[in-house]
Amino acid sequence: MPTGPRVKGIALLTDVAALTALRGAEQTARVVQALDGEVGAAMRAQTVLPGNWYPLAWYAQFLTVMASETRGGVPLLREVGRKSVELDLNSTYRFFMRLLSPDRVFGFSTNFFSNYFDTGKASIMESRAKYVRCAWRGCAGFDENLWTVTLAGAEAILLITGTRNLRLHCSDGGGRNTFMEAEAFWT
Repeated sequence: MPTGPRVKGIALLTDVAALTALRGAEQTARVVQALDGEVGAAMRAQTVLPGNWYPLAWYAQFLTVMASETRGGVPLLREVGRKSVELDLNSTYRFFMRLLSPDRVFGFSTNFFSNYFDTGKASIMESRAKYVRCAWRGCAGFDENLWTVTLAGAEAILLITGTRNLRLHCSDGGGRNTFMEAEAFWT
């Protein structure tokens, strides 16, 4: 297996499940069929394991192919990012998340980033009532699509806590940068 930034298999598998829930098994099969190289072979053979580490480039390719093959683009990637978090967090976690303040839950969620990626670190830069500013730094291999699903996942976590009128946006970085900062406001 190549060296470099890696992602846990659970990220790929959960996004496959999210895509299936959102667009159906037929579109998901078309996306998997369109994948090239090792990632395509592994996904078609269903040998990707949730706890194993895989090249981040596999995940990047999967997101790119998903966006183009489904013609869903960035809006679909946002939907998949949100749905993946919903699928990852069972109802017990959701119940406890609703008991805590959104900014506190979001602070805990930054610790989960390292469960999925071996590159970079997520942290809360500022947190107060109805506001949080966070940063992801040192995220080698990230591209626009990876940042899109990351931000959508952050949005899903805040929505699960019961926030209303959420406004979340990238305030710096993202794109092809190795960092991103984001701010969230809610009522």
